Amino acid sequence: DVGTTEVKTENVPERQAEWTRIPGTAPDGSPSYIPHAEKSKTHGVNNNTFRENYIFGKGPSGIGYYHISTKEAYQVLLNRIDK
Repeated sequence: DVGTTEVKTENVPERQAEWTRIPGTAPDGSPSYIPHAEKSKTHGVNNNTFRENYIFGKGPSGIGYYHISTKEAYQVLLNRIDK
């Protein structure tokens, strides 16, 4: 078909039956929230690098990594979109 694009949805839940709570453990055994590392004082060094299955940002538990199974991760994303 002309104009069709394949969209990867393997990590997107069809329907979120239950959110992972903070504090808590995600379905994959990972922590639901990981606090951020202190900001580097060295120019060009990022102490808070990408983590798979996490959204980094400011949420109700503070600045850190929110697992994608938490409602807070999606709230962080919505706040980014609204800016």
